[in-house]
Amino acid sequence: MIDGFIKVACGIPEIEVADCVANRVRIREKIGEMERLGARFMVLPELCMTGYTCGDLFWQASLLREAKEALLLLAEETKNVDALIFVGLPMEIYGKLFNVAAALEEAPGKDGQMRAGQLETGGKMAFRDRRIWAKSR
Repeated sequence: MIDGFIKVACGIPEIEVADCVANRVRIREKIGEMERLGARFMVLPELCMTGYTCGDLFWQASLLREAKEALLLLAEETKNVDALIFVGLPMEIYGKLFNVAAALEEAPGKDGQMRAGQLETGGKMAFRDRRIWAKSR
C-alpha cells in the first residue's frame, strides 16, 4: 500500500475451452505478471478456469472436478502471493450449477485448514448471489 492506495489489476489469460490444466498454468502466469507489477487485488475473468463457451460440458462431472482440482492447485501455487485473487469457475453445489468467483487470500495461522472452494460458516457452506467466497492458504 502506497499513500493509502492498493494497486488493482485485471489479468486476461488466453484460455483453451475445457482444458483446466492449461488454463491454470496461464492463470498462474497472469498472476505472476500482476504480482511483479505490485498488484494486491487481482481479478481474473468469469469462468476463466474452464472457458466461457463449454455449453453442455458444464454438466460433465469430470470438467467440474478438474476445475475444482485446478483451483486447489492454483491456491497452493499462489500461497506466497501477497494479494487477494479472484478466479472464475463453474461449481456444482447441492445439484445446482453455479458460476462462481473463488477468492484466494492469504490466511496467516490457518495452516491450510481452509481451501479454495470452501467457506466454513458454522459448519455450513455459505452461498450468496451466485458467488462463493473461498478463503485459501
